[in-house]
Amino acid sequence: MISIIVPLYNKETTILTALSSIQNQTYKEWECLIIDDGSTDEGAKVVQDFIKDDARFVYYYKHNGGPSSARNYGVENAKSDWIVFLDADDRFEIDALAHFSDLVRTHKGFKVYCCNYYIEQNGKRSLSKRKYIDGIIRNNFRSWYFGHIMLNQGSVMYQRELLLKHPLNETLRRFEDACRSFEIMRYERLYSSSKAVFTYIRDNSVASGVRKNFQEDFFAHLQPKGKPFWEQMVLYHYYKASFTLYGEQAQRTYPQSPFNSLTELVIKLMVKWIRVKQCFLHNCTVTHNS
Repeated sequence: MISIIVPLYNKETTILTALSSIQNQTYKEWECLIIDDGSTDEGAKVVQDFIKDDARFVYYYKHNGGPSSARNYGVENAKSDWIVFLDADDRFEIDALAHFSDLVRTHKGFKVYCCNYYIEQNGKRSLSKRKYIDGIIRNNFRSWYFGHIMLNQGSVMYQRELLLKHPLNETLRRFEDACRSFEIMRYERLYSSSKAVFTYIRDNSVASGVRKNFQEDFFAHLQPKGKPFWEQMVLYHYYKASFTLYGEQAQRTYPQSPFNSLTELVIKLMVKWIRVKQCFLHNCTVTHNS
């Protein structure tokens, strides 16, 4: 059986799309835990009316604690060994769970299976631009940096014991899943599939925007010291982005670079080399901004 965890907070207009995509799965051995994180709209009534005739859906209410709190609560109450998260404004492909089940049966020994996904905006849907492969990821952070994988909610299935070992940081409200991804990818082998299993509906997404308080963003808690090179490459990308997104708040948090000076020099040179190589392959103009 697979447990699907759906955090719910003021999504009365979109939650039925998500739940219908679960109910219509070709694979039938699942449970769905809907974690109402203190919604103030009519989402609870919409959900309860929908699930009343399907015992595989279970509704939970808790006081508001944020998306990380809701997902952790779902993991604690899940009954199966495998867990997939789905946001209340996204939807599964009809054979998503069947594909995850096939991956577990045919490629044993992994605790994380990651798949491709679609992006929908303004009514138009397209495959993500990431270059997913079919097979074992040999270097997790290198693959992350070059856009071969991404542990998105909806396109990844985790072994439950792994999520209990690495709960989401409930103080974070942005990129909290990236924070956990770093912990998991540091130690676990990943199996990747190029098949798209869910649609990320960008029109509905508001949680991914910048926070008023920088400390609620994973970008404010980057700790590259002692980490492997390719992990530091990914962290450096986030570090540079923090100044673009948060300006003075990032300056106050990082008055000095958290990267070793020699390591940062190597990373900068590597970034420039990658840009030159990519521009050469695409016959574009090279800029020299670090």
